[in-house]
Amino acid sequence: MNCKKCIVLCILLTFGLYMLSAQVSVSPDDDFYSDATGWVLKGYVERLPLIKPYPLNVIRSVLDEVAEKGSETDRLRAEFYLKKYFSHSFRVASATSADVKLKQVDSGGDDDTNEFEADSLFSERLSFFCDRQITPLFGIGADIGAMVRNNDIQPKDALPRFTVNTETNVVRPLKIKSSDVDFILDPNVIATFGTQSLYASFGINKSGYGLFPDDSLILNPSAYQMLNAAFNYSGEHFSYSQLFGLMGASSYTDTDSYSCRKFLSFHSLKIPVPKTNVSVGLYESVVFSNPFMPAYFMPVPYFIIANVAGFNENVLSGIQLEWKPFPCLALSADLLLDDFDAKQVLKLKLNDGGIRAGFKTGFVYSPLESFCDFISLSYTLVTPYAYTKYNTLDDTYNYLDYTNFGQSLGTDLLPDSDRVSMTIQFKPRPNFRLGTITSFIRHANAYESLDDEDVLSLRGQYAADGSINMDTQGISYAADTTDFLKQDNLMYVIQAAVFGEYEFVTARCGRLSLSVQYTFEYIKNDGVDNAIFSGSYETPEAVKADRERWENALHDSYNHYFSLGIKYTY
Repeated sequence: MNCKKCIVLCILLTFGLYMLSAQVSVSPDDDFYSDATGWVLKGYVERLPLIKPYPLNVIRSVLDEVAEKGSETDRLRAEFYLKKYFSHSFRVASATSADVKLKQVDSGGDDDTNEFEADSLFSERLSFFCDRQITPLFGIGADIGAMVRNNDIQPKDALPRFTVNTETNVVRPLKIKSSDVDFILDPNVIATFGTQSLYASFGINKSGYGLFPDDSLILNPSAYQMLNAAFNYSGEHFSYSQLFGLMGASSYTDTDSYSCRKFLSFHSLKIPVPKTNVSVGLYESVVFSNPFMPAYFMPVPYFIIANVAGFNENVLSGIQLEWKPFPCLALSADLLLDDFDAKQVLKLKLNDGGIRAGFKTGFVYSPLESFCDFISLSYTLVTPYAYTKYNTLDDTYNYLDYTNFGQSLGTDLLPDSDRVSMTIQFKPRPNFRLGTITSFIRHANAYESLDDEDVLSLRGQYAADGSINMDTQGISYAADTTDFLKQDNLMYVIQAAVFGEYEFVTARCGRLSLSVQYTFEYIKNDGVDNAIFSGSYETPEAVKADRERWENALHDSYNHYFSLGIKYTY
């Protein structure tokens, strides 16, 4: 059975549970989740589940608590959400979006420096959705969409570097191609059973984890949805969650070919330190394929299971610390470890330790009684080849990298990169928000560090663009050294964005929301994220020629991005 048939069958089975269709209960990037984080910081809500999205009974309980305990501003927001999500069980919507990029080359490369290059992506999405609590213990939600968009460019080519538009980020195999446009099915369905503190869920949906609402090292809310079953317990002394998912493995040779024999298992434990405002979180995630390992259903350390199995899986382990020094503020540090040489690290020879890791630290601040709704500042780094796994078991599909249908499940930052990002969001009214996002990013292509002899050993199909699809290919130098941002050519990216959204609400005519965003971007050494090598090489001269071609194509560019969205819901 191919991947597309497998996914469609799973969707039909999910519909068979209950032929309904939800937004807040299936979309972990909904505005509610950033507000919910702020309400926990302010003390209105004691705790939240570890994995997003939350069940409807949890969402309803959070909103009721804020409506009762919150400030005037927060009460209005909670009442707005209650009316938006719970006044009508069934809704239909039509959404139109346009993303336009204007690029001007400043210096370098072969392009004309006096003209703008334009790329644009247009999409239309029709949806039928609802949020419905059928019994006190059983709830179901879905957002079933059908999208049409032009296919003359890739969606990422109309967006700022290292960003994802969650509205148009849909699973690629569920599409029907034509000459000019793609028709895409976008299913998001989830069913939950249990209480607010103890529940299980099953569905096909996106998932999120961590303090920051827009990014995560381990489960990014903007990543593709996957068929999954999850369990969550939230208690006074500890919280625990576990998720098991079915994903798509990407082909090495055909970008439109996938296999669904790829599995994910994730679990996390969070423990508050008594008599402090500190909590410690431990999490693990493992990607595996053949053989199928039922042992990963058990709540035991995956590292031990992988050790017994011979380390034919991709195991990621992490620790997360959160400290709330005073109300409204939380500081966080999150370390994800993929692989490293413990002996070299203990000797403090970090570059010889082959460290494959991610790190994210920063703070989230949600002021009291202020139209400034949310402030976050974070620093994120990802070392070369983190999240990847050199696949020695299969030469057709990559069953072991930390991707779903070729897209990272973790942060949207590429390996061998770091980023400083600040977000400020204002909500003068519950139905009106605006804000700014500023980022500074550095990125390098780890394959630039390979010498000519290493490149001559490359064979078959491989990625060489510095993305998460680029692994060590078994090369000793790549596997044994860290080389974090030590390459000769670094790409520097400065981004500054302003955004706004307003929702018109009427009792009879439904809701009309308008959203706009403008992003300015300057890139020095644009093109570092293009492939530096391709195919097999027979002579060092051929390697040098491609290396020089890649380096000569680097250029500086100014980019302007315009995004417009219109959505009508009835």
